[in-house]
Amino acid sequence: MPKKTPPAPTGLASGGRALWREVVANHELRADHRRILLDACREADLVDDLQAALKGSPRTVKGSMGQEVIHPLISELRQHRMALNTLLRGLSLSDTDTSAVDQRRATTASAMVMAKQRWSKPRPA
Repeated sequence: MPKKTPPAPTGLASGGRALWREVVANHELRADHRRILLDACREADLVDDLQAALKGSPRTVKGSMGQEVIHPLISELRQHRMALNTLLRGLSLSDTDTSAVDQRRATTASAMVMAKQRWSKPRPA
């Protein structure tokens, strides 16, 4: 018998519902993870709303002293994207193969050690 996936909670917009469906269809979640997922879905909806509000807007606006400043929604969008990322990482759902990234990191670290050794040698006079 196929497992029954819990439906998306009410009040989520399309982005949040899509995220909910994707995650619950592919992962078995504990109650605490379902709460984190719900918060992530709400963040996803907020990110979508902020992105829509920014669409067609100038990237800069007049500040309180008449100076050009970055549009405040750009900062808000960045912060909410970071919050969404943090929530999603909190779910620990990674099922991607990171061996290539891990190998690249090891190679880079090894190259840095070798470079430090090379450049820290005393120079011949």
